[in-house]
Amino acid sequence: MNKHTLISLLALTLGLASATGLSPVPGSGRPDAFARAGDRLPLRSLGLDTVTGAQIQIPGVPPRTLKMTVNAAGRTELTVPDLPPGRVTVTLTRAGQRITRELDVLPPTTGHPAFRSLTNPGLSFEREQVLPDQVQVLLNPALTGAALNRRLEALRRYGTITTETLRLPTTNARLAPPTGSPCGGTLAVIQLGRGQALEEVLNALLADTSGDIWYPDPISSTKTPAALAQVRPGPFQSAPLQQAVPGVRGNLPAPQTGSFYYQPNLTPSGPRPALGMPRRGLGGAGSTIAVLDTGFSPVLDLHGELPSSRVMTPLNALQPAGAGTFTGTGDFWEGHGTQVAILAAGGQSGVAPQATALPVKVCGPDLDGRAVCTTRSVLRGVCLALDSVPANRLVLNLSLGGSVPTNAIHAALNWAEQQGVVVVAAGGNQGLNGHPPEYPAAFARPGVGSQRQLNLLAVASVRPGGPAGWTYSGFSTRGNYLNVSAPGEALDIGHPYLYSGTSFAAPLVAGAAALVQGAGLNRAPAAPQNALSTALSAQAASALQAVSVKAFMLSPARVRSMPGIEPTPDLSKY
Repeated sequence: MNKHTLISLLALTLGLASATGLSPVPGSGRPDAFARAGDRLPLRSLGLDTVTGAQIQIPGVPPRTLKMTVNAAGRTELTVPDLPPGRVTVTLTRAGQRITRELDVLPPTTGHPAFRSLTNPGLSFEREQVLPDQVQVLLNPALTGAALNRRLEALRRYGTITTETLRLPTTNARLAPPTGSPCGGTLAVIQLGRGQALEEVLNALLADTSGDIWYPDPISSTKTPAALAQVRPGPFQSAPLQQAVPGVRGNLPAPQTGSFYYQPNLTPSGPRPALGMPRRGLGGAGSTIAVLDTGFSPVLDLHGELPSSRVMTPLNALQPAGAGTFTGTGDFWEGHGTQVAILAAGGQSGVAPQATALPVKVCGPDLDGRAVCTTRSVLRGVCLALDSVPANRLVLNLSLGGSVPTNAIHAALNWAEQQGVVVVAAGGNQGLNGHPPEYPAAFARPGVGSQRQLNLLAVASVRPGGPAGWTYSGFSTRGNYLNVSAPGEALDIGHPYLYSGTSFAAPLVAGAAALVQGAGLNRAPAAPQNALSTALSAQAASALQAVSVKAFMLSPARVRSMPGIEPTPDLSKY
């Protein structure tokens, strides 16, 4: 996926139980504090008032480079290192005692260059920026009526508020209280008032111990770096012009000669198998792949690979579920969501040609016609998919992302996994830009503190070549969170374009997950006897699904049944 054209407003100790008995999702704990890289963070924000004689440590940061100062009020402050956005632990050791706190690092303020290219010295671009004047807050789903109104009134001290209620998944309610779903909760967005500083508001919300506030998060944005034009065949351009394609049902945007992710296919000759046609009863029947993307348009399915019998009614998550309509699900921006759905479940070009597709539109066009995905729409999309398909038959494909993680997104995907859903995410297309981690795929990295490592499948892109038969695509991000790969370069499905990007590698893995589900290879453990064992059983089933899909993707026996196809390498240990 051309992630550089997306604006992804993506941005945890377990919270205290509220009076209602609900608590945040286990394994999706909140941080102790938020701070930007380069900020001087008062250690008091981490609950540490006295640090005299203490040694401070942050993984990956040489202790001698950590700067501690005392401000005018006599408080000790830590200068936050220039770390990538995400969760880190801060450990203070004094007199043999260790105190550990969790810090969510935000990107620096506008103007800070970061993530300098490892392969092109001197190339840099500005990090994804956190919006300085907006905060989103996911509230306890049990808050209703007068209690909810009181909490919202209290939040208005920070600015003006807009609210919505996320769809409660009634299809998937395997986990009983005290563990609650983040879906069904009220999501409030605060437009900060004058004099309200972002980090101070976030940390004030974290200090609330009532249990009403589950996940406060910043909102972030990223834009296409102009510098990319220096190292790629040409800058990406959306194609407003349409061209007729002889012999197909509909039009496609005119190919852009300089496009990196959408290269012209000079001889489109009809759909071609991506990973082979169904063999030995493996076709994905009974499994549904929810494609959270730019929408779906049958006219862009040029060869009719996804008939209406295998496409659930598309959903539009760009507006709150309570807005009363799910219309406006049509695709745009060169049909990104439609292509992803075809690669996952197309009848001829897809990996799971008997699976059902559920298109969920979570990205809309900005003023330039490029895709914009918001935190709210992704949360809505996850909840809508969970409400539409039984968990043990659902695969979520997320060919989107950004460099700033959002705790509420982690919680929603974590809860979905605990229900037995398989989550697949594109690993990122920033191989030429220093390999910054991309979320939500990077939630598959080793867990930090109270934020567990998710079982999702984080996908890198490979192409034929190299001693092992496959090698990384030059654009593909590399990192310790990537755990599976698939072809993602110049994929030919008989369209006027060849498609490249981890966005297009991800649906191949999602299709493999559907084959695993359809074949019953992801059998859950024995029926649990209580709520706790239910949670553990569901989580184990999710992990088993992820392992099964990796084994399936890498299985020589599976691959040998498809002439001309080689197994993709396992990138989990590089």
